[in-house]
Amino acid sequence: MNLLIVKDILEKKNISIRYLADAIGMSEQNLYRCFRENKIQAGDLEKIAHSLQVSIGTFFEEKVTVSVQGSHNQLHNGTGDQNMSQSETTIIEHLNRIIEEKNKIIADKDKFIDFLLMSQNK
Repeated sequence: MNLLIVKDILEKKNISIRYLADAIGMSEQNLYRCFRENKIQAGDLEKIAHSLQVSIGTFFEEKVTVSVQGSHNQLHNGTGDQNMSQSETTIIEHLNRIIEEKNKIIADKDKFIDFLLMSQNK
């Protein structure tokens, strides 16, 4: 991840850091700290992407992979490793469960539609 890309986009779109900070509900000082440390919470990065109308992938220079090893979750981005917080890991796990549940619902509905179509053709 490279938060300097955010600064580049801001300059190209003629948007101030203060305006972006207000748009995402963060103090300007905190946003500067994020840029300086090149660290930001996933939710805040999503808000930035939405505010700037770009894909969140825009901020990643290289492919990002997540590996889960016991209680040590790592985010690898080619520029070094950063530990994922427990809350970020929990959110990812929760979203994966929601996706699985929705896929099951879709499969059940597809079966029901097939059943109705077969019943109608009899």
